[in-house]
Amino acid sequence: MRFQIRSPSRLHLSLIDLNGSLGRIDGGFGFALDNPNFVIEFSDGDDSLVNKGEKFIFIGPSEYLEHVQQIISKLESKFNVKYENINITVKKSILPHVGLGSKTQFLLSIAKGLCYLKKINLTIREMASLVERGGTSGIGYQIFEEGGFILDLGHSYGKNGEKNSFMPSSASKAQPAMPFFQHIMPENWKVLLLIPNVKQGANNIEERNIFQDYTPISIQDVEKISHRILMQIVPSIINKDLDNFAEALWFINNHGFKKVEIGIQHECINNLIQDLYHTFKVPVGISSFGPGVFVITDSDEKSKEIYDYISSRLEDPLKSPGGKIIETKPNNSGFSLKVF
Repeated sequence: MRFQIRSPSRLHLSLIDLNGSLGRIDGGFGFALDNPNFVIEFSDGDDSLVNKGEKFIFIGPSEYLEHVQQIISKLESKFNVKYENINITVKKSILPHVGLGSKTQFLLSIAKGLCYLKKINLTIREMASLVERGGTSGIGYQIFEEGGFILDLGHSYGKNGEKNSFMPSSASKAQPAMPFFQHIMPENWKVLLLIPNVKQGANNIEERNIFQDYTPISIQDVEKISHRILMQIVPSIINKDLDNFAEALWFINNHGFKKVEIGIQHECINNLIQDLYHTFKVPVGISSFGPGVFVITDSDEKSKEIYDYISSRLEDPLKSPGGKIIETKPNNSGFSLKVF
């Protein structure tokens, strides 16, 4: 058997509630991107591995090998199966630690491929639990499943809740966040991603420290953000109203935990976000902890104008340390599995 799994990246636009006064925390919204993506090929029946004494061959980023081993071990133990003579090859990958959700997509792609090989029937949410993702945001596992715009409701919070502290997914053992709302993204919306040549976004210990240092978020900010999401963000997706989406997202950029995430970025990122919004009045921000910057447009002309604007900034050493621009679009289908 030989097949390929393709999974999308994502923009995580904001967490909602890091206050917890109503007995829930986290929650968030974002959407899937068609590119960058993971493309991972699986095949079994390679008898040459038997002679080498190896269960599988993994060709991909070395830092991911241990994750593959752990998932295989969990599936073998839980479902009494044996993985032998397997090749796993990463053909294309999402750049890590820039805010695009690479680790969740990799882990789910591996879990899905290994389950497919042994005909193990798990839901995507069950796979997310198996690989311990979704402990803060549910955007990653839900966009893997169906793409589009996602709004999740986080976790119960308190002494007997799923969580009793403010922690990122990397440090949380909570079950995947509660799903709530999914909707297709407007097909004509286009996304420009800028990956600047600056320090990678926060992860692991640094990420945990930021959560501890800046939470709880004020209830006033949580209420304002919730109002904007319910009465502006969601309707603007349904109505394909880019201007309304831009206004609501700009408000959220300046309140709550998203304000924290943007505030810790390199000065060039803060300046670029400010200039892009005030010059073009389009949705702009960083995904998760960044440092990747996104801009959303709804026309080829506007997209080219902004592309040229960002390019000129990148070429000016006084305004930018440089970087690369990726042109992409929303993904409304989630992962795909292609059998050869």
